[in-house]
Amino acid sequence: KKLMEKGQLDVKGKELEIFPDGILLRLGRKMKKYNGKTIQLGKSTDHCFEEFDIEDQAEEGKFVAQDGRERFGKFYRLEPGVFHIGSSFEWVRMSEEHVGMLRRLNEDWLVGDIHPNAPLVSAGSEGEQVFEFYFPDGYNVWEWKPICNMQLLRLDQKPKQLYNGKYQGQKGAQTSLLHTEQKN
Repeated sequence: KKLMEKGQLDVKGKELEIFPDGILLRLGRKMKKYNGKTIQLGKSTDHCFEEFDIEDQAEEGKFVAQDGRERFGKFYRLEPGVFHIGSSFEWVRMSEEHVGMLRRLNEDWLVGDIHPNAPLVSAGSEGEQVFEFYFPDGYNVWEWKPICNMQLLRLDQKPKQLYNGKYQGQKGAQTSLLHTEQKN
């Protein structure tokens, strides 16, 4: 909270949950689902994913969340064995003095995987954070579902160069931009 007050960290979202060492990140409303088309190295993968709005596809009713608690509300069941991409609800801008480490929550360790696409949030970077989802038996998600903790770490020195890469300012479930790199 002090970093935000000093302007060293900017996080936009609703009802931020702040801990002494970090911030809880939650799932945004739009996701992408792998459609089975062939992924070719060096080419855009956008055609291999179909974007959907969790709220538009959601069912309403009672369900058991992964933490074992019963919930009532809207949820979307990720298709079993299908790769999905989602992004954080929060927009994060890191200062030149800090980095963030994205750490998964423990509730889903044995049933599947929610993996941060880039676990290190570099100094100078800004945007929504992207996560990969894979659950062999499916998985219930909803907009604003807690997905990871972003631990904030102070650097011992300022980096020679701040992050200004191809994912700067990303918004939504961003597929790979590897194909945009120039080949030598």
